Amino acid sequence: MKWRHALALLLVVHGAGHGAGFWMPVPTWFAIASLVPGLLFVLGGCGSARRAGWSVAAVLAAAILSVAVILVRTELVTLPAYQAELSFNALAIA
Repeated sequence: MKWRHALALLLVVHGAGHGAGFWMPVPTWFAIASLVPGLLFVLGGCGSARRAGWSVAAVLAAAILSVAVILVRTELVTLPAYQAELSFNALAIA
């Protein structure tokens, strides 16, 4: 498996994980807001596998939106799952 395909798979799985957040005990607006970056991660991963030029912009936008959504609810930053999320997003932004 080429690194491009492994990265694409990682992005798609991470984006799908945002859907799991929809079922967590969080406010409805937060659950819906977390789906937007998840969708962008999935699109960016699919685009990356196909070498689409827009995929980098989609992943960057997804990571920035995801960080923004988490930081709006500052109490989430102390939970390990969201700390891992922030780490992944920081890596995606870098």
